[in-house]
Amino acid sequence: MLNYKIEKNMSINRWLVSPVQESYFFSEEKVMNGNINQGAGFIVTEYPCRTQFLEEMRIKRVEFDDSKKYSYALYVPFENKKVEFSRFNHTPTYLNFFAKGFVESENEKIIKLKIGTTGGVKIWVNGIEEVLYTPYSRNHVTYEIIELKLRVGLNEIVIYCDDLAERDINYYFEVISLEELEWKINSHYLQERIDYIEELLKNAYFSKDCYCDEEVVLNLGKEIKERVSVKYTMISGDPVNELRDLSGKVEIEKFQTEVKLFNTNEKPIGFYKVFVTLNIGGVEATKMLTLENFNTINAPILENIENRKRYALKHIAKYGDDTLDKTLAIIETEGFTYEAQRNFEVEISKIEKNYDCSDFSLFSLIHMYKNQDTFLPNVIKARIKKALLNFRYWIDEPGNDCMWYFSENHALCLHGGQFLAGELFKDNIFKSGKIGEENRKIGKYRLKKWFEDFFKRGLGEWNSVTYIPIDLIAMFGLYGLTEDKEIKSLAKKSLDYIFTILAENFHSGITSSSYGRVYEKELKGQLTNECSFLNWIAFGEGYLNNKLRASTLMSLSSYTISKNILDKLELDNGEKLILRVQGDEKVKLYSYKKENYSLSSAINYRSGKEGHQESLIHLNIKNCIKNQIWISHPGEEVPSGEGRPSFWAGNGRLPNIIQEKNMLFMEYEIQKEDRVKFTHMYCDSKFYDIVEKIDDKTLYLKKDKVNILVKTKESLFLMKNGPTKDREFRSLGVKNYWLVYVDDKKEYNEFKEMIHSIGVVQKNQKNYILSLNSSKLDVQFSKESILINGEEYLNRWN
Repeated sequence: MLNYKIEKNMSINRWLVSPVQESYFFSEEKVMNGNINQGAGFIVTEYPCRTQFLEEMRIKRVEFDDSKKYSYALYVPFENKKVEFSRFNHTPTYLNFFAKGFVESENEKIIKLKIGTTGGVKIWVNGIEEVLYTPYSRNHVTYEIIELKLRVGLNEIVIYCDDLAERDINYYFEVISLEELEWKINSHYLQERIDYIEELLKNAYFSKDCYCDEEVVLNLGKEIKERVSVKYTMISGDPVNELRDLSGKVEIEKFQTEVKLFNTNEKPIGFYKVFVTLNIGGVEATKMLTLENFNTINAPILENIENRKRYALKHIAKYGDDTLDKTLAIIETEGFTYEAQRNFEVEISKIEKNYDCSDFSLFSLIHMYKNQDTFLPNVIKARIKKALLNFRYWIDEPGNDCMWYFSENHALCLHGGQFLAGELFKDNIFKSGKIGEENRKIGKYRLKKWFEDFFKRGLGEWNSVTYIPIDLIAMFGLYGLTEDKEIKSLAKKSLDYIFTILAENFHSGITSSSYGRVYEKELKGQLTNECSFLNWIAFGEGYLNNKLRASTLMSLSSYTISKNILDKLELDNGEKLILRVQGDEKVKLYSYKKENYSLSSAINYRSGKEGHQESLIHLNIKNCIKNQIWISHPGEEVPSGEGRPSFWAGNGRLPNIIQEKNMLFMEYEIQKEDRVKFTHMYCDSKFYDIVEKIDDKTLYLKKDKVNILVKTKESLFLMKNGPTKDREFRSLGVKNYWLVYVDDKKEYNEFKEMIHSIGVVQKNQKNYILSLNSSKLDVQFSKESILINGEEYLNRWN
């Protein structure tokens, strides 16, 4: 038995768990209703498959004896307080697993626990059903106090947890004990050995988040006492790309602290989840870490955009993710090869099954049929036509899928796909019963409405390096494939708008800005996010990588960047200040750029409210992509978890923010119900020339010509162990502020002398005096207003 002392209000997060069972959930094909979400937050829409799932309530039919059918493995939680198997499923999928453990009791009694889940749970004590809790709240956790009857001695607790996965799913349960307990796990593992492996993995880390042209090294943080077997499995950080699955095995010898896993040139370019399993004498545990794997592509300097497009196609054909877009590049540069056909077979099957995100591939499929038909066998062309005729283009057509329809990028792709497919097959009957010409007209009407809204408000998910490339798929697809002059003109206008945004926020090859929606893979993976590739094609500076959805269609198009847009790249007298409003929420964006750095933020965005995947500040340093900084309130405890917001991407609670060129001030007020009670800054300290603590709440950083001063209200400290070692600065406290001041004019000694003249005095709640060298700012935050020295700050965006 493994023994764990559970304190009052502590989570019981060590269990034996069965494998998660996955099965396709079939439901009747129906139409549905819903509205497009024009903002950056999460909305809940009940799909027909969930309606049927709730009616069936399969959990009620599950019996205690069903738990005996499976083998069990030890669940090691590390930082997680939950028993969690969150994931991404592209089709409706029924998920279920069992978990079990024991409570030792000296007498008969009733214990109180708090159970939380986003799905449903059933609990048995000693084989007797005690609890059935079925909120099924679709990614939103709810809690309930429960009572369990214990007998004298060992009491077996068995939990069944199920839910319906509709694309991204927060899938877990959490058990919080409301009293002290003796918790036991029936395992043949020795307590000492499993505790040792858990300690090693808890402290395991990669020394950097981005490896480029070098050995990838796993560090364990201490000398090991005996030989350890290490197995790793790499899976693409992008759930849309399912083909990246790379594994390896190495040994760590006694007294070693680290081990080389592989060289970056041995693995494809990309951002990866790396599942690391340690095994000592048959006892093993697994933890997930992340890294960006990159190999420098020495592309020639190409001044002409058409030459860059041609080079990009050759690069994509060789290094791109295995998608339908890569198939286009291969056909264009090599013909319909075996690799092109292999990628085609995988991708078209997703379209045929109405996979979530399959709408992103519609334009490539139509391009193949329309512009590369001479390379294709008749059987391939017939399959493309059938797939396009049978696809579900909108919620008013019957279906039983879980495709997402309700964001601006998916809506654009679906409307554009419907329009182009209808234009291509005007006289054919689609699965919906409509003929092609009718689909063309409906698609055109929807596209015109989408573009009308877009040109009024801009991007709802502002400056998103995740979703700008998705919007561009449809925009390039429509621009290059339609015969309709009106739609082509709207597509051209939208392309100009997007590349204006990219030019305004361009800095040293990347898109440096706040982001209306983003994931860890884009924040940490600036070398491998698609906007960096698009920047290279459009502006001649960026990063050739594996991301290719919009890059392929751009490279195949006749679209060029106008001089007016290229002029946006230039600074005015050594600097550029950009104020812009985007989205239905009228998000106020602030960007200040100099040659050596870029500092950006989103001002007064839903301050004090729960956040989602918004990254609200970003600092980039010239030619130092590993030196970027952002600050946030984590949405969950687990580094690189699946939450939305997650540990790094987004905010659990949104701050007040002001920015005055090279100075930025953030005020956080974390609430009692928020899971995480600290704020933090991403800053990989290893890549700075100087990292110096001035005092407990003041940090000085220097990189090349750039000086950075960071001040907090509460103590600031650098994490020195675990997966965020040397790259996470934390500041504990529920009421906190962060001041960031950047300078590239002063030498080290001169800047050090002025540090003590920069500071914050809090006069009262929501009122601060900011001392910035020789000037002072009196900042007053309120619900709808920000006053600076008595003047309304928000009026600058009017």
